[in-house]
Amino acid sequence: MNDSASAQNLSLVELGVLAVGITVAVVLYFLWKTALKRLRRPAAEGGISLLSRISAPLVFLLIALALKLDVLERAFKLGARYYEYLDAAIVFLAVLFAVRLIDGWLLRRYERKRVPFPLPGVLHGFILIVLYLSVLFAVFKGALGVNITPFLATSAIFTAILGLALQGVLGNVLAGISLNLTKSFSRGDWVKIGPHEGVVLDTNWRETLILDRASNVVVIPNG
Repeated sequence: MNDSASAQNLSLVELGVLAVGITVAVVLYFLWKTALKRLRRPAAEGGISLLSRISAPLVFLLIALALKLDVLERAFKLGARYYEYLDAAIVFLAVLFAVRLIDGWLLRRYERKRVPFPLPGVLHGFILIVLYLSVLFAVFKGALGVNITPFLATSAIFTAILGLALQGVLGNVLAGISLNLTKSFSRGDWVKIGPHEGVVLDTNWRETLILDRASNVVVIPNG
């Protein structure tokens, strides 16, 4: 690498290389998404859905790796700071790809079993956002040496607000976890929950469904 370009700020040439790389990644991403839409078939819906979930981090990760090729360093005399930013982006994108791959695989597994995913969509998305931000802050602090204290203060306020908004949902999920661990009742059991009484049709981490004496299906939040 060129030692003379190892300053804290990137040169215009380095910024230009990164801008071109990001532009190429965006174009390839939209082409990939368009191709996936055309390939959608009912029989292959699950596989296409998984590919769609990992497409963004995968495309950007491949472009980031391509930006580390020696031919670019020789052609543009790229400095050490350029590679620090690039390495940080690669770490973040690799973790993002792994998380979305595992998350998509779990969702697909529940779909195949025709069982509802245990977490509500809002809570599921919230957990992913918190995880992404945690990885991003770790990369900023560890790889780039950025002071993340102001970001953490803002994130703490944001998390507290969302936590209060999701308080009821979290209560239902925690109660559902307790029910599943203790096996208080199962399908086919006759139960009385508050004013409702009937046969348990199903129970998950969010709610319990019972069939009452009038053959009505009653949905009862676990919390």
